[in-house]
Amino acid sequence: MDLKNIDLQIDELVLRGFSPLDGNAIRDSIETELKHLIATRGLDAAGISLDSVNGGRFKVTRGAHPQATGAQIARSIFGSLKGGTR
Repeated sequence: MDLKNIDLQIDELVLRGFSPLDGNAIRDSIETELKHLIATRGLDAAGISLDSVNGGRFKVTRGAHPQATGAQIARSIFGSLKGGTR
């Protein structure tokens, strides 16, 4: 699947325990990594719209860059979507 054919939008992102200053970078990283995962690993998500997705629990290394944190969150979300938990 081509990344250009993937339309992904995060309207609201709830992050607890993170600096508000990192919010946009984390959101952008989540969107980028999710698009990459969908394009490379596939996901039968044509035309779906979700009200909410639980990213689950994960540990973040203290001082991790927002981009790395966003990618980690994206992998967790992708895993729950791929597993059919919506």
